[in-house]
Amino acid sequence: MIKIKNGPLVFFSDLIYYADKCQENIKKILEREDNDRLDHNIEKIIDLFIEYYNPKILVITNAYASDLVINAFRHYIGNDIVDSFTYKKNNRKTLIIFSGMVSGGRTLDKYSFVRLKKDITKKYNKIKEKNNEII
Repeated sequence: MIKIKNGPLVFFSDLIYYADKCQENIKKILEREDNDRLDHNIEKIIDLFIEYYNPKILVITNAYASDLVINAFRHYIGNDIVDSFTYKKNNRKTLIIFSGMVSGGRTLDKYSFVRLKKDITKKYNKIKEKNNEII
């Protein structure tokens, strides 16, 4: 985690914390949820992360969690396929970047990980150039 005056610049999170190595079990649990309620809860989790950590960049490091966040924010980002978007709420902007797993059994391959690092570095440097302002 990299810190600046207003809090962490990058915060990595899997978003949902279930103690189960089998993602299919988690999907089965979440599929029982009402979609609107699940989307509302996902948005609330993101809001709490942002409120507590005050990050400039939030990286969701799980492909399934990334899909959940994208679905929860469809009203905000539209139907485009995205790898990131700037979330604005309460006069605060946070860049949310989506990724697959960066460690463990289904980790990103070497070159995907290198591309992710370059992308985050490029976006981080752009924010630094703008005096920590996200565009």
